[in-house]
Amino acid sequence: MKKLKMDRGWSLDKSRAPTHCPLMWHGLSDRDGESLYPCCRFDYFDQPGVPASKEEPLVSSLNSKEFSEWRSKMREGKQISSCYKCHEDEKIHVKSERECALEEIGPNLPSTDTVELSKIQNAEAFVGNHCNLRCHSCNPASSSGWASEYQRLGWQWHTIQQNTLIADSISEFTGLRILKVIGGEPAFSKKFEELILNTPHPEKVELHISSNATRVFTDNVLAKLQKFQKVRLSLSIDGYADLNEMIRYPSKWNDIEATAKLYLELSKTQKNLQLILHTTVSILNVFELLPLINWWNALRNNSPRSKAHLSILRSPSFLSIQNLTKNEQQRALQLLNENSDPLFDGIKRELNGPPAQNPARSELVDYCEKIDQSRGTKFFLRFKKYIDN
Repeated sequence: MKKLKMDRGWSLDKSRAPTHCPLMWHGLSDRDGESLYPCCRFDYFDQPGVPASKEEPLVSSLNSKEFSEWRSKMREGKQISSCYKCHEDEKIHVKSERECALEEIGPNLPSTDTVELSKIQNAEAFVGNHCNLRCHSCNPASSSGWASEYQRLGWQWHTIQQNTLIADSISEFTGLRILKVIGGEPAFSKKFEELILNTPHPEKVELHISSNATRVFTDNVLAKLQKFQKVRLSLSIDGYADLNEMIRYPSKWNDIEATAKLYLELSKTQKNLQLILHTTVSILNVFELLPLINWWNALRNNSPRSKAHLSILRSPSFLSIQNLTKNEQQRALQLLNENSDPLFDGIKRELNGPPAQNPARSELVDYCEKIDQSRGTKFFLRFKKYIDN
């Protein structure tokens, strides 16, 4: 069979290259506290995960009919619709979760579709949805604050389960190489502390944490983090100063900046710590990315263990930059072209793609205006100057 040589040092059967993902066999996520998925990028709006509970062993759900069907499709080279986020990233040459997994785990297909917890190499553990912020791109699954505001706004969301399925069974994940913490804000989570305490052989595990940077981890937690092979701490910041305060409400910029400075200083002495500015690019901030990146670059001052990462929001679709008209795309490109940093290349390629033929503008306007009314903010007044009236 003809081999397709990829640009990351491995080869793969051509028939499998567009679809094969090792996370279907070696990954597991309980991103919403009630179901299991291959990873957190798997779109549960498109396809529900596999129901799981504390009363049933995780391995039963891991080898369910649904997982078996997904694995069979991948063996046959068929595309799974819920994996579209990775495929969209790859179209614009942005490194996807699937490509990362192919690098970290390898492209070879397992000999069997039966999976044991000890074979899971990449786990994403939900630690509860307790969070002090209500970000525009989030929802009650990852924010307890959003849950109460959804009720106030009359929006529908299913009841949130707080089952920490993977975290409670983490001692069984003896083959773990990468552990990602998902859910609310880990700096407020006791379950997060339990998770890092009970992770088997942490000296062999790369720990990925996302934080909203409103609160610093305790000294006790920071000491435990030193036991891991590597810690990738991502600071989720979506705008500079007051823009971040509105998108990631009700954060305060002074707190964000102080936290970033502290962690940058810590990374100079804690050799296993890498600090990442992680920005989710959406229609809400694509016109104002440069001030944020300029701030970060000045703050980090070429620190070797820090960098920036931009990911493109895909869902909900009305917040995606794929929802921009041609004029709006050109407007955003004109602003981004002021900077030649390769960091923006993927965003520019996305903006050079086909414009939205029927942009879901009424959904966007209704969403932003209702949030402003609920919070007494004026975000939409600031934002609407960038979009076509």
